Amino acid sequence: MRSRVMNHNRAIPPLLLLLAAGCGYRVVRGDNPFGAEKIAVIPFAEEEPIGISGVVARELAALLARDGVHIVMSPEHADAVLSGTVLSEQTSKSPVAATGTTVPAYRIAVTVEAHLKRHNEKLWSGQANSRDSFLPARAPQSNDWDTQHAQTHTLQTDANRRQALERLAVDLAHTLHQQLVIDGELSRGGN
Repeated sequence: MRSRVMNHNRAIPPLLLLLAAGCGYRVVRGDNPFGAEKIAVIPFAEEEPIGISGVVARELAALLARDGVHIVMSPEHADAVLSGTVLSEQTSKSPVAATGTTVPAYRIAVTVEAHLKRHNEKLWSGQANSRDSFLPARAPQSNDWDTQHAQTHTLQTDANRRQALERLAVDLAHTLHQQLVIDGELSRGGN
C-alpha cells in the first residue's frame, strides 16, 4: 500500500507544472540555448527593405536577456551570434475586403529565418511566419479631395501599415525565441 501512495505523490509535481502552464506560467531552467552564455543579436537582413529587422532583433535580445543570456554588442565577444533574414513580405487585400465591402482592409504576411552560429558552425536554425491586418485611412466625407488630402490619406495608411509590421515583428521574435529555447532543450536531451 505504501508504494501506491508514493507513486501518486510522484505524479503531483508534473500535474502542478501542467496546471501552472495552463495559467500562463512557464518553467525556466536557467540554461542558455545551446550552451551560449553570451549572444550577439544582429539585425536581420531584409531582401526587400520593410524595416522590421531592428524590431525583431531588439525583441529577441530582450527575450533572451529575460532568460538570463548575456546580450553583447560585438560578435567577437559572443559565444554565439543570432542573425537571420526576412525572406518575404506580402501585402494583399484581406478576404473581407475582396468581397466588395466599402471599408477595404489589407493583410500583411512576413516570413523570417534565423540562425544561431558559433564560429561559423550552425547550432540552430528556425523559420517563422506571421500575419496581421491594417486598414487604410478614412477618406474625407466631402468631395473636397485635393492633393493635401491625398497625401494625408497616404501617410495615415502607411502609418497603419507600419504599426501592423511592428506587431508582426514582435510576434515573429516570440515565435523564434520559443523555437530556439525548445530546440536548445531538446539538443541537451531534455535533461
